[in-house]
Amino acid sequence: MGNLTIALVLAVSLTVLRFANAQSHDFTSEAHGVEHPFTTAVASWDVTTPGGSWIETQVRARIGSRWTSWYEMGHWSKEETGGHRHSLKSPADADGRVDTDTLYLKTPADAWQARVYFHAGARGEMPALTLFAVT
Repeated sequence: MGNLTIALVLAVSLTVLRFANAQSHDFTSEAHGVEHPFTTAVASWDVTTPGGSWIETQVRARIGSRWTSWYEMGHWSKEETGGHRHSLKSPADADGRVDTDTLYLKTPADAWQARVYFHAGARGEMPALTLFAVT
C-alpha cells in the first residue's frame, strides 16, 4: 500500500530512468537528449511515500543551445490530505507552460532534465523513488 506506479507508456517514451537503489534525497538527472524534438512532455514516476512524505517534480527542456526554466510538474503523496498531492497549472512564460501534468513548449526541444525534491513525513520518513519517466 502507498505505492504509485505511473509507468504505462502508450506514447513514444523520451526516457525512462530506473533506479536499482531507490532515490530518497533531492535528485537532479543528467540531461537526456532525444532522437526526435518534442513540444509536449509528461512526467511519470514510481514512488513510495510513507508517513505523509511527498515529492515535488520538475522538468526543464533544452531549446537550441539554452535551457528553459524549471517547470513544476506536480506534487505527490499517497495521502490525499495535507495538500501534497496535486497537479499544477503554471503561468505561461516565453518558452511554455504546464497544464495539469503536461508541459507544452512553444518551440521544439531536443533534451530534457528532471529534478525531484523529497519531503519527509511527520516522523521523518522519506519517499523512495524507483522510476522517473518523461513521455
